[in-house]
Amino acid sequence: EPDFLQDVTILDQLEEALGTSHRRATENRVKILFESLSSMFRALPKNGHGRVSAATARYALHRLFLARHGWQMKGLASGGQA
Repeated sequence: EPDFLQDVTILDQLEEALGTSHRRATENRVKILFESLSSMFRALPKNGHGRVSAATARYALHRLFLARHGWQMKGLASGGQA
């Protein structure tokens, strides 16, 4: 299980509002996304802090959406412009 799932308060809030089954479903989706992006993330260029640039993150998300759904994500333009 990815470490980041241990500290995610939004999942706690979701569970409180909607019940345990919704939290489990969301955790499963997050795990699937994590697994889908993990190998690509390892291969992407990173800065001195081990982080990818905004442009690189947009590229990774674009590739994910294109591969999984065939979607071209124009809303991922730099500066938050659609």
